[in-house]
Amino acid sequence: GSGSSSYGIRTVAVTTDTPANYGLRVQAGGSGITDNYGVYIDNTSGGDYNYPIYQAGTTGTNVFNADTLLDGGAMLTSPYGGFGRFVNHLAYSEMFNQASWTKSGVTVSADATAAPDGPTSADRIDDDGAVGGGYVSQNETMADAGEEWVFSVWIKDNNTSGDISIEIDDNGSGSSTTLDIDPPTEWKRYWLTHTGTTGATQMTVIINHTTSLSDQFYVWGAQFEDFSTPGVYISTYNTAFTNTHYGLSLEGSDNIVLGKYARTDNAT
Repeated sequence: GSGSSSYGIRTVAVTTDTPANYGLRVQAGGSGITDNYGVYIDNTSGGDYNYPIYQAGTTGTNVFNADTLLDGGAMLTSPYGGFGRFVNHLAYSEMFNQASWTKSGVTVSADATAAPDGPTSADRIDDDGAVGGGYVSQNETMADAGEEWVFSVWIKDNNTSGDISIEIDDNGSGSSTTLDIDPPTEWKRYWLTHTGTTGATQMTVIINHTTSLSDQFYVWGAQFEDFSTPGVYISTYNTAFTNTHYGLSLEGSDNIVLGKYARTDNAT
């Protein structure tokens, strides 16, 4: 049909119309212009804009915004967990003071501020003031040549003026990929990918602070995956979570609302 607008759920096989202002649209073909909707799923190209959640197919317009919950792999992700793919090859993903994280030129203050999921469990990275600059890092020995890996971590600023980066390095030829960031004072999840070079048998994820003495910033929720985009966040402790799973992952609060007024805690 054509001229459709202001509906809740619509399924379209082929269309050339211009629908707008709806809650959920599933489209298998066509090239109509769509706008102002809640969820839109499409496997062809088209002009799409003004939506909080969108997943296109191979020829469509894919949008990844760190402030939304749906990434380019059609996974619902948030600091509280989510629905989709989850794996994490890093140990102590929220505890950068542990020995699994190598530290140089910085110190780590544990549980220094509220984490993205609420509890006071996020760490602060403090430049040690000796020469300026430093890093925390962790090795992953399962990575091989030709494999693409993605590193993600939540970061927010305290008193720096930028000069922060995240990096993936491999031991094949000293090859690395770096993302320079200037984080705001609110949490944001940053990520980058790297493909192992010839001879690579491990990769190292690094959070760098490159200059100013005595600067501080906060980190939480590091994740390393053998995929090209970040998946659902899953926390780890002394053992990495190296087997990829698909489904629902719940992090953060242990309260689950099953229905109106239904709670799993003892609140009254």
